[in-house]
Amino acid sequence: RFAAQLDFQIDPATFSAVQAHAAKVASVSAERIRDELLKLFRPTHAARGLDLLRESGLLEHVLPELMPTIDCEQTPDYHPEGNVYNHIRLMLDTMPPDAPMELPWTILLHDIAKPATASTGKDGRIHFYGHERVGATMTKTILERLRFSSDEIDTIVFTVRHHMQFKDAPKMRKATLRRMLMRPNFELELEQHRIDCLGSHGKLDIYDFIRTEQAALAEQPALFEPLITGRDLIALGMIPGPALGKLLNEIRDRQLAEEFASRENALTWAKEKAAL
Repeated sequence: RFAAQLDFQIDPATFSAVQAHAAKVASVSAERIRDELLKLFRPTHAARGLDLLRESGLLEHVLPELMPTIDCEQTPDYHPEGNVYNHIRLMLDTMPPDAPMELPWTILLHDIAKPATASTGKDGRIHFYGHERVGATMTKTILERLRFSSDEIDTIVFTVRHHMQFKDAPKMRKATLRRMLMRPNFELELEQHRIDCLGSHGKLDIYDFIRTEQAALAEQPALFEPLITGRDLIALGMIPGPALGKLLNEIRDRQLAEEFASRENALTWAKEKAAL
């Protein structure tokens, strides 16, 4: 970690000793390993930190799930950088200096399941169907092993699980897109997407599209709070249950799509919809 952070070379004899005794890191507490990794994967030395972990033989003991990424090739059209490990490394090297604590971990783990889900289609392209879903499960296991907090795990796992959603953003219904933009950790998700693009094909058209949509949404603060709550529907005579929740979601979607001009419009529509 010091070699990466302070940018110095490790004495060859010392490095050989680290390699020879790498397996002994298993005797170190998960909390201590986590703390060192948190420092190791900070900008601007995170990529070198990952390389040193690999070269020292420590990577296979502290983050063994990353080892298969080294030989996991990707379709050159989308990933001219080559294998998944190279992709992760480039992303780490692209992080801004003020990156939030979770970002290096969403980068490290967003494609962790690509080796397990890799397949080659008839067209010769390499596919990784469902890697974000499998990766979210793997991410939770890894972070729990390293004793991350529940909130940190939830945030990182959610970002890994939904990172492929961004490619569909330009085709989303207005309400669906706006729900996405309002997610509590969306800025982390968006930065993950931006760096994902820069670490592969380099195209930022979807990122730019989302920033434009964010600016438009910011000009309509009334959309950020629901017009109607469950209590309002109960007051109208609806019985609490799945039907109420479904109607509440539909009202929210219509509000985000700007189909209601006021709370009164929404209440009137709700009465008609529920036949109250």
